[in-house]
Amino acid sequence: MTPSEAPPLIVPFERALLMAGGSADTFAQLYALAPAEALKELLVSRKEASLEVRLAGARTAHLRRSPELLSAPAELLDRLATERERGRKIYLVSHAEPELAKAFAGAHPFFEEAVPLPEGETLSATAPSLVKRFGEGGFDLLDVDQIRPPAKSLSPLFRALRPHQWLKNLLVFLPLIAAHNGEPLAWFQGLAAFVCFCLVASSVYVLNDLHDLAADRAHPRKRGRPFASGELALGFGLLLAPSLLAAGLTLALLALPLEFLLLLLGYFGLTLAYSLWLKRVAVLDILLLSGLFTWRVLAGGAATGIVLSPWLLAFSTFLFFALAAVKRHVEIADAAERGEASQIMGRGYRTDDLPLIRTLSVTSGLLAVLVVALYVNSDQVVTLYRSPEALWLLCLLLLYWVTRIFLLAERRQMHDDPVVFAAKDPVTYLVALLGGAVMLLGSLA
Repeated sequence: MTPSEAPPLIVPFERALLMAGGSADTFAQLYALAPAEALKELLVSRKEASLEVRLAGARTAHLRRSPELLSAPAELLDRLATERERGRKIYLVSHAEPELAKAFAGAHPFFEEAVPLPEGETLSATAPSLVKRFGEGGFDLLDVDQIRPPAKSLSPLFRALRPHQWLKNLLVFLPLIAAHNGEPLAWFQGLAAFVCFCLVASSVYVLNDLHDLAADRAHPRKRGRPFASGELALGFGLLLAPSLLAAGLTLALLALPLEFLLLLLGYFGLTLAYSLWLKRVAVLDILLLSGLFTWRVLAGGAATGIVLSPWLLAFSTFLFFALAAVKRHVEIADAAERGEASQIMGRGYRTDDLPLIRTLSVTSGLLAVLVVALYVNSDQVVTLYRSPEALWLLCLLLLYWVTRIFLLAERRQMHDDPVVFAAKDPVTYLVALLGGAVMLLGSLA
């Protein structure tokens, strides 16, 4: 039987799109649409209905106001599009939300139409209204549970933690390196701080993925994230995020100074605010994103008791602002290539903001190089380096590296996140190795 001769395919709207399956999943879906409303329903006790009913009602009401936010895992959409290309007819059937189903079917051309089920009728292979229309055994009911994304090299749970982003947390060791501190206890404290930041950062990444569900599913690369693709249940994310946060805070409480714990709490609050709201505010999002890098440096100093140099803080501020601007540069350029002419989904920028963001990134990166040059010529440098003139080579290495980052971003050869790019870039490792050799030369020569 050819696909065009195959029985019509019936897609259950509530199961495939609303994923009705318990309070945890329903809360996660509402959280993705309206975080404040989800928390309100969870925290405010009411007697008129159960929590699951209230959450489902709030979710549906929000979707009715904004039906464009309806989304589905990429694997499901790809499967339906393939079936339609082969000539098979596909119907979206709803028993509770016919208007939402109609809006979703209208936005996806592979559906013939949205079919409402009569009140009280359950969607099944023997549903009377479907049998009357298509005949007994004259249609196939899509089993949503059988659609799974292809297996990746790492488990979905591990990828949900975004371990590649943990490289950013290595910044907690920067105060130790800059101060030439070799005490074992200080490095143990630095390691504990690193683990704490990894745990807390991963908790925010999970919450961010739940919140950005619709935007991620519409993105050509982010659609493969475990929650967006359907590899991990949304309700599981609601358990995973607080568990990671609790583990990170407990370790900080037991092993590190109170000042570090307060900075860690501040980091969680700022990253959560960034993920939920502030990343949609143009320019402020870049400032906050770059500030979170410097925040890690401050936390590293608090964990080890090292007083940070103003030079280190100035260098960190400009360099990380440049990298944050490059991140936005790549996202805006990517959106422009996809033909988005208006507001970019999930961001506070338009595609015509690209020239300004490009200028900001280049200027800030060069200012970071200037800070290093001024430091080499300062009186403070002689306290740590016997031959500070060797550090001029460090300026050249940094100048080459940041300029190359800008060039690759301009050529569309940069990853969405410059840190992820650097983690896989052999040139970055070579520059870092040479930079360490220059610092050692300046210290010993």
